[in-house]
Amino acid sequence: GAAGAATNTNVVTFTSMPAATVTHVALFDAVTAGNMLMHKKLPTSRVYTAGDNGQFAAGTFAGTFG
Repeated sequence: GAAGAATNTNVVTFTSMPAATVTHVALFDAVTAGNMLMHKKLPTSRVYTAGDNGQFAAGTFAGTFG
């Protein structure tokens, strides 16, 4: 198939994050047992304490897939 482009046009919020350092983001086609459609390294890693809400600005998840 032809390659496509996608981006999030709104803020994406993950509530009640576990304690984690996030270095990459990925887009899957299903919540469980899905296929990874695209992935990207964040420009800077983000450190979350358990219970934090993680927010990613519009355009963070921009990329192409095919």
